[in-house]
Amino acid sequence: MTKMGKIIITLFIVLIAGMPTYTCIAQPIQNDRYSVQDGSKIWIEGTTTVTDFSCKSNQINGYGYLPEDSVETMSTSLPSTYNKTHVHVSMQVNTIDCGKKRMNKDMYNAMKAKNHPVIKYDLLNVNGFAPSDTSKNWFKVLTTGKLTLAGKTKVINMIVDGQLLPDGRFHVEGSKQIKMTTFGIDPPTPFWGLIKTKDQITVHFDLYVSNNSISNQHTD
Repeated sequence: MTKMGKIIITLFIVLIAGMPTYTCIAQPIQNDRYSVQDGSKIWIEGTTTVTDFSCKSNQINGYGYLPEDSVETMSTSLPSTYNKTHVHVSMQVNTIDCGKKRMNKDMYNAMKAKNHPVIKYDLLNVNGFAPSDTSKNWFKVLTTGKLTLAGKTKVINMIVDGQLLPDGRFHVEGSKQIKMTTFGIDPPTPFWGLIKTKDQITVHFDLYVSNNSISNQHTD
C-alpha cells in the first residue's frame, strides 16, 4: 500500500466517541487494521454566561480496516474503494473530565449517560482529499459520518488533518462545531439556572493512530 493510501485510512479514525460495537462486513487484513493509540485525547470547549469551560477524555477506542482491493496509487479523482473503508470510534461519556465533580455530573446528566453511556462515530463516505502541507506530510480529508450522542444519531460532515510521523504512526487532528440541542441535549444550567451554558460547543481531537504491526513494535 502506498504512503498516501495509509494516510487516507488513518485520517478516518477520528471524532468523538468507550467500547467498540462495530462489526466489519468483510474479512480484514491483519496488517491493515488501524487503531487509536495512547497519548490521544478528545476535548470539548464551550461557553457559559460567566466563563469558558473545557472537558477532556483520553480514553478513546477506535479502529478501521482498509479493503483488500485498495488501490495502489492515488490520482486527483477519489477512488471508490475508499468508500468501502470501515471505521468506528467510540468513548464512554463518564470518561469526560471537566475538572470539577459538580460540572462532570451536570455534563453526564445533560448527555443522558445513564441510558446512553457511549458516544459513537462511524464513517459513511469519503468526499475528497487534498495535501495541506506536503513538506511536513500533512493531508486534509473531507468525510461524512454518523455521530451518535445521547441516543440520537445525526449525519455530520467533517474535515480531518493528518500527518505521517517518522516512526510510521500518524498524528490526526481537527475540530467540529455542533449544537447540543441537535442531539436532544439541554445545555446544562447549574446553580439553579443562574448559570446558562451556550448551545454551541466545539469538539477537538488530537489522536495518534497506527496499524497492528507498528503498535506491536512500540510495545516490545
